[in-house]
Amino acid sequence: MVSFNTSSGFLSTLGSLSRISYNISDLYNKFSSGKAVNTGRDSPVLLSRIGEFTASINGYGVANSNISSVNGVLNTANGGLTQMMTTLQDLRATAVQAADGTISSGARAALSTQAGDLMSSMDQLANGVNFNGETLLNGAYVNKSIQIGPNEGDTVNISLNDVRTSSLGIDSIDLSTQAGAGSALTAIDNAIGEVTNAMASVGSNMNRVDNIEAANQTSLENITAARSVIEDLDYSQGASLMVQNQIKQKAGIMVLKKILEVEKAKISLLV
Repeated sequence: MVSFNTSSGFLSTLGSLSRISYNISDLYNKFSSGKAVNTGRDSPVLLSRIGEFTASINGYGVANSNISSVNGVLNTANGGLTQMMTTLQDLRATAVQAADGTISSGARAALSTQAGDLMSSMDQLANGVNFNGETLLNGAYVNKSIQIGPNEGDTVNISLNDVRTSSLGIDSIDLSTQAGAGSALTAIDNAIGEVTNAMASVGSNMNRVDNIEAANQTSLENITAARSVIEDLDYSQGASLMVQNQIKQKAGIMVLKKILEVEKAKISLLV
């Protein structure tokens, strides 16, 4: 009696059908995921490369989130410094009035009190402006290392100026005398220069991190596109392969049927 299991044609066709069935199942999985590479069996090299691309993509995403936080810090600091400059200008105007020799002692005393109030508000501002609990304008925000890229060393250091009245050199000005008011003008002008420099530094840092963010976005788009080329399924090609495999599957089934018919005929001759 002839055994189906030992028929070379039968076994060959069965093995071929098994491979075709796997190919069809694999294509269904790829259609479902939308990816040409799902496992190491598809391509160990490409899967590894996709993993590298994904790590970089995730890294750039987090880095840009960090940059958004830095922009929040810088915008907050800039707002505080702008308010500080306005107060300094008011202080200077007060000192100009106090430097006038024609005003009364009572008026001079009132101006001196006003100056003290303005300086108190400046120190409250310097000690109060904060972002996520970190004070920004009292000298505490120094050499903050920010990760602005996906790799080691992709960092920038951010420092913000101390603009308390003591650091600006105006905490001891005295408008109670005409001479003191005159000296105060020089000190206040120096303080205005310091705050102007602080604002310029913040602006420079804003431009720097904006440029880095733009470069990151360009890199992110390029890497995402490169990953897509090797990872995403070409649906047109996949559909063509599916049709080819389905045709081969039908042909294989027909061959098996023919083999079975032949084997049945041989058996009928033996009985």
